[in-house]
Amino acid sequence: MKNNLEPQNKLARRLDFNDMFFTGVAYMIGAGIFTLMPFVIRYGKKNAVLAFIIGGILCLFTGFSFARLNYQYPVNDAEYSWILEIFKKEGEEKPKKSVKAFAGITIWVVGIMGIFSMALLALGLVEYIQTYDLGIPKRVIITVALAIPTIINMIGVTSVSNFAKVIINIVIAAFVILIGSAAFKGNPEFIKENSLKPDLSNGMNLVRASFLTIYAFTGFQSVVQLSEETISKDIIPKSITASVVFVIVFYCLLVFSIIALIGLKASSETVYPVSAAYNFVLGTKGRDVVSIISIITMFSALVILILGVSRLFHKLAEKKIAPRY
Repeated sequence: MKNNLEPQNKLARRLDFNDMFFTGVAYMIGAGIFTLMPFVIRYGKKNAVLAFIIGGILCLFTGFSFARLNYQYPVNDAEYSWILEIFKKEGEEKPKKSVKAFAGITIWVVGIMGIFSMALLALGLVEYIQTYDLGIPKRVIITVALAIPTIINMIGVTSVSNFAKVIINIVIAAFVILIGSAAFKGNPEFIKENSLKPDLSNGMNLVRASFLTIYAFTGFQSVVQLSEETISKDIIPKSITASVVFVIVFYCLLVFSIIALIGLKASSETVYPVSAAYNFVLGTKGRDVVSIISIITMFSALVILILGVSRLFHKLAEKKIAPRY
């Protein structure tokens, strides 16, 4: 039975750099940017762009660590194998039981966090959809919100990758409208309210703002759970680095554009600065545009997250530390 199952369960190597780059970007660009933006601007003030740069650089160093470890040990269970290999003493054929237990606890925490993240995303998606008062019961929306991404994943990993590419390009195009509008409609006085020179009198709040931006980058490390489906082992390290750098630039342009359009005071006082900026550009329909973008990004993140978590548990099942079914 075991020999019959192994060929069926083996993962094919189909993913290239473009696939993993857009997957990494899709992991990061989610609804979190909409909820975090007002706090980053409120604390960072004229250094809000700088806060995203600082947070992004910190995540980039973390990304380098993941990239280095993944290049040496390109496996879907990532942290589990890394811990076993790193803490295994020279000359030992097998790691100590304590090391194996620590690795097992760590990877199960990662897996459980992934499951709860899916639940959180599904609930958040429902909240946004219910603002349109469609009259559909909450449980039905949650079921559909989980079923459709699951079906996309069942079709195959390439379908997930292609879906991520389409969605992220749509989201980026929507934000390019905002960024482009800032270039033509931005108030020169508001533009001056952006500064890359640290305001030492607001130093602690800048630290707080930078810390918050880290959550906007969270997710890039999850692409390591697709390591065994890339066409070469250098793709994951390259895609992690490239996707983080791209999102740093993207976030900086976005927050700069928001302040340039509506000013620092209005940006820091409103709960939805992205909506306020779109309202400035598109009129009263701006809020609807942001809601639609939020729904799209959350749905995309859910598709990618289901893929990563399923691949993680697939590997854990192979190693007999998760149920084989």
